[in-house]
Amino acid sequence: MKMPSNTRICWPNLKNANNVPRPWLTPIVDAIGAKGLSRIETVQTLWKGYGQILRLQLEGAPMGSVILKQIAPPADTSGKSLSHQRKVRSYQIERTWYSLYSNGLNQTCRVPRFLAQGQSQDGDWLLLEDLDPVGYPERRRHLNSAEMAAVVSWLAHFHASFLGQVAPELWEEGSYWHLETRPDEWQALPHGPLKSSAPAIATKLKTCHFQTLIHGDAKPANFCFSTHKTAPLQVAAVDFQYVGRGCGMKDLAYFLSACFSETQAAAAIPGYLELYFDTLAQALGNPSLAKAIIAEWRELFDFAWADFYRFELGWLGADPRDYPFSAEILRGLIPKLNLSQP
Repeated sequence: MKMPSNTRICWPNLKNANNVPRPWLTPIVDAIGAKGLSRIETVQTLWKGYGQILRLQLEGAPMGSVILKQIAPPADTSGKSLSHQRKVRSYQIERTWYSLYSNGLNQTCRVPRFLAQGQSQDGDWLLLEDLDPVGYPERRRHLNSAEMAAVVSWLAHFHASFLGQVAPELWEEGSYWHLETRPDEWQALPHGPLKSSAPAIATKLKTCHFQTLIHGDAKPANFCFSTHKTAPLQVAAVDFQYVGRGCGMKDLAYFLSACFSETQAAAAIPGYLELYFDTLAQALGNPSLAKAIIAEWRELFDFAWADFYRFELGWLGADPRDYPFSAEILRGLIPKLNLSQP
């Protein structure tokens, strides 16, 4: 079923217009102990048409609404393409993440509560807590300083919570842009220091001593905020398709790169780096361990920034001259990698 965004329809007694039960509705309603479903609202469609996110308004349930993520890859997608395989795997990873790892997190790195998951002829589905009625109704694509600080704090607590976590069911390497999964974008790069140094930068990040679970897609759109009337500001994160092992700096560099332009980054980033490390140290509660992690990760921030710069430039086919800050970061890394610029 495809509906335009924000469409609301009545679905009494779990029937559609042809009075035929949807295969995934009955097990979903049973899983949460609801007596019925009064309305379905499309929140958004998934990237490249791989499904949709729905809000289900419930009758006779402990909660008024829940979020359903329904996965249904388009029929015309080539099953052999790397991109398709990555997307399908990402949804499997996300369901595993929610069912095995999410419910142990506390308010400092809030995520939706996992409710149920399953499969039907309409595709796989994942049922989650609706964050809107529990205090996180705000969405932002452009963040102010308080919202940015809240996300940076969330990331620090999240990384502290999973420090050293072994999670073989998740991505071996978290993030959607790491070099191994993006050969086409690497091939698209012009010959030069960014392309030649990419493998060494990727190895530096992948083999760092202190590893954690990273969100893997920590952009502003994947965070939900409390209203500004609530003090202090609270934040929760969604979309865990690319969660997996990695250096925490990958999340932080990616998030900050989404918030600041190349001309803003040099002045803005140091303050958020210090906020992250201060919060990480507090969350860990072990000064000697925190000191060791911060020493390693502080150096790796520039590597993480350059790593995403490599992906973005190859993906967009952009002009490197539009990335003066990132180019300067890269120039500083070349001597550390024992590479020479052509």
